[in-house]
Amino acid sequence: MSEMKAYLLICDYIEPEEGGMEIVHAESPSKAIMKSELLCVVDRYIDIKVRRAKEFDDKPLTDKTYIENGWWIERFGEVFSADQARDDGVILEFDQEGNLINLKAPQSCLEGDKDEKC
Repeated sequence: MSEMKAYLLICDYIEPEEGGMEIVHAESPSKAIMKSELLCVVDRYIDIKVRRAKEFDDKPLTDKTYIENGWWIERFGEVFSADQARDDGVILEFDQEGNLINLKAPQSCLEGDKDEKC
């Protein structure tokens, strides 16, 4: 058996949030397309590198867990990572269960600084 790889399958004419993207593990791009549950013609694919985090196999993953481990999440209509939030000066607020509940803009944005990424 060949080594499994991860492929990001993309349907160009369907928005990602509407189901136009899917990550599939398979031995080849053609096998990934065959396994796909996308309800469209796959226009292109990207061979991506993924890492299994065995330490999370039996734990529920919260937003905070994703962020603290460098993963990207989608919340409030935005996709971001801890690095991006830090670079933009955004403050992330979590509830006691680790769910992201609020994003706070940098103080300079609140004060109307046009040089800041707001």
